[in-house]
Amino acid sequence: MLCLTSCLILALTTSSSVLKVNYNGLPQQLIYDGHGALSAGASSRLLFDYEEPYRSQILDYLFLPKFGASLHMIKVEIGGDSQSTDGIEGSHMHNRDDLDCNRGYEWWLLEEARARNPKIVTSVLSWAVPLWVGNDNFYSQDNIDYQIKWLECSKLHHSIGNIDYIGLWNERSWENSTDYVKNLRSSMDAAGFKQTFIILPDSFGGYDDTLTPFLDEDAEFRSALKGGGVGTHYPCDDPHPEVQQEYGLKYVSSEDWSTVSDWAGAGCWGRILSQNFVRMKMTSTIAWSLIWSVYEDFPYFGNGLMYAMKPWSGFYEVNDAIWTSAHHTQFSEVGWEFVDNGSGYLSEGGSYVSMVDPKTNDFSIIIEKLHGDCLRCPGPGSTEGEVVTIKLSAKLARNLVVGTLSAWRTTSKTSFAQLQDGEVQIQIHDATITLEIEPDTITTLSTTTGAQKGSFDSAPIPPDSPFSLPYKSDFEEFYNRSVPKYFADNGGSFELAPSSSSGGQVLFQAVLDPPVNNAWVPDCEPITVIGENSTLWNEKVAVRALVKVWGRGSDNAKGGKEYGGVCLHVKFQDDADGQNGLTMQRGHCLRVGAGGESWEITQWDRVLLSGGNDSGSGREDGFDELELRFKEGNLVGLVGGEEVGQVMIEPDDEKARGGKAALVSGWNHAEFDDFSVITI
Repeated sequence: MLCLTSCLILALTTSSSVLKVNYNGLPQQLIYDGHGALSAGASSRLLFDYEEPYRSQILDYLFLPKFGASLHMIKVEIGGDSQSTDGIEGSHMHNRDDLDCNRGYEWWLLEEARARNPKIVTSVLSWAVPLWVGNDNFYSQDNIDYQIKWLECSKLHHSIGNIDYIGLWNERSWENSTDYVKNLRSSMDAAGFKQTFIILPDSFGGYDDTLTPFLDEDAEFRSALKGGGVGTHYPCDDPHPEVQQEYGLKYVSSEDWSTVSDWAGAGCWGRILSQNFVRMKMTSTIAWSLIWSVYEDFPYFGNGLMYAMKPWSGFYEVNDAIWTSAHHTQFSEVGWEFVDNGSGYLSEGGSYVSMVDPKTNDFSIIIEKLHGDCLRCPGPGSTEGEVVTIKLSAKLARNLVVGTLSAWRTTSKTSFAQLQDGEVQIQIHDATITLEIEPDTITTLSTTTGAQKGSFDSAPIPPDSPFSLPYKSDFEEFYNRSVPKYFADNGGSFELAPSSSSGGQVLFQAVLDPPVNNAWVPDCEPITVIGENSTLWNEKVAVRALVKVWGRGSDNAKGGKEYGGVCLHVKFQDDADGQNGLTMQRGHCLRVGAGGESWEITQWDRVLLSGGNDSGSGREDGFDELELRFKEGNLVGLVGGEEVGQVMIEPDDEKARGGKAALVSGWNHAEFDDFSVITI
């Protein structure tokens, strides 16, 4: 704490602002609903694969109160077996008769967040749902039942408890679906989820004006939203005071930021957390993404509060966005009150927000002059330093005695440092606080205690190291709830399961039909990738694959032959800013048809390089041994140890350098075992 009575203010030539924090404790203030972050679009995929103690360290930086980001809210995707930005998140129900309450990693992540902060607020949202749901109709009772099954899994099978908020459909039209919303509300009530509130419509780019007439005229619809409210993505500057004042609903930024987490990105995030309230009176802001734990060539690289992309080494990065978060979250709690007459703009750029604990009158004031650059909401440009004088109401001034106010500051050079006597020019007199605020900084003044810049000095972050070869897996060492180590799905849904033939555990592609209307973006073929985009020139990948004539599923299947295969040199490209799906930019693949009766070697975009029939490689257990070798430009495919085809690739063809290994299949069930990728 600062010894404030002895501090003097330097003579400054900068401008000054007088800020009034007029809090009288009357119940007219807006309630703080919690700032947090979003795990969705497979953005957290590799986090699960970290070994201890590093995985727990990462989670502590994100969720442990008064340690790091200390997030008050976590939002996760309800997986839908379909591409949702940087991959596939598996559904809890691949089909109507399938229910698995341990599939994927989002329930695990919710459990870990709640273990660190039992009061953490939880929120969930679908990007896609499987094709069978509502016969590819999202706004159906079938989908309501499907969503409730996910809530039941959370409550009955995991130590998560009740989910606080549920959305409709990520960045897709809500189609004026008032009947769906009413039915969702009544169905959740009947299923025991009266305390799970609805946030809608999760629209992109600001408030959806189509909501207004229904909120005005349909009392039953408004009632269905009670306790929840209106959530919008990347609102930038779109105030709608009527949401709170007239309809009695929350107004929140239910997805925001989405910016590379360098200093400019950290500044963007810290500014958004303050200015979303100053501009729009939003009481909660959620970042996408919680953590960037994704392979390097996937869309929106680096858009995470932390980086954790190297589970094989344990290396991770604690970015400054963790500490610009902490300026808000380590000095407040959900249920505190924003002081409307204690928040606004500074005369030389920047903003300030005041928050008060209504029970104790403890208060925190966050002052930011951040220059951060946002991907979607442009920044304010440069700010200037100035002297700030804060005038407190009498109710708050009672807490302001010697040794009860601390000051913390983050700059481009020093993150989350507590300011000591002599480091900050600050003075208290007659219920006022005066201090100098420098440009491109964020400062918090608070009467709370316990804040810290957490660290793990006894177990420091290990050095970065590349994904090493050889890599081999028989898929036996993982338990079924897990996802296969280091594999990342980008089409279909691959999971560990008992083999239908060999008696061991295999990697199983489970989706027969991708959603069309129920998709968020169109799916590419079922594919799961592994490894970094190294510059290796000579390598081979091998697997045993079982592809049977399983049956095609519904008439909405994408068609094509049933197959399974292995690939090298795979890289992806993001079409049209993510709106048309993630497609393979390059890659060489060996595919074998059901029963091993046909094979083909292809390059990117499924261009046929070589192919044939009747490989005759099938073994008694039905598995085909597939191997794709690439050495000095010679691409060779082998099935059952026998060469079936080869293609020469030009030595200067960059498409044959680097990239990931992969397993692929058609829209059919396929089993994979004894996978390996090595240099040759």
